[in-house]
Amino acid sequence: MRTLIILILIIFSLSYLVNYLSTSGKLDEFFDNHSDLNWVPGVEFYIATFSNLFGKYDSALYRFQRIVEKYPKTEYAPSAQYNIARIYDSKGEKEKAIKEYEKLLNNFPNCQYTEISIKRINFLDESLLNYYDNN
Repeated sequence: MRTLIILILIIFSLSYLVNYLSTSGKLDEFFDNHSDLNWVPGVEFYIATFSNLFGKYDSALYRFQRIVEKYPKTEYAPSAQYNIARIYDSKGEKEKAIKEYEKLLNNFPNCQYTEISIKRINFLDESLLNYYDNN
């Protein structure tokens, strides 16, 4: 039990530290100055993922967009692009979600998210058409 409490405290402390570094701009500055390091895109991806899990969607979007823009050739870029689309999708911003799914299909046509992105675009397109037909 004691180990679990210590682990939880460590996680919350790290979360607080990352949040502080993110909001102060120091984290971006560090990443920008060290973008040549192989592990930087992965760290940004995991920060974005944790932000998304904790409901900090704007922060997650920002980090995922940085990955797509700054590290488009890395293994993290397709997942980041997919997560951007999913966040908009979950927020009910259908037109933005469709646009982001289409970016995924255009930039990463053979990734693991291709099939589900096509399905989501078709579903969202259909629901948008129904919305506009009823209004």
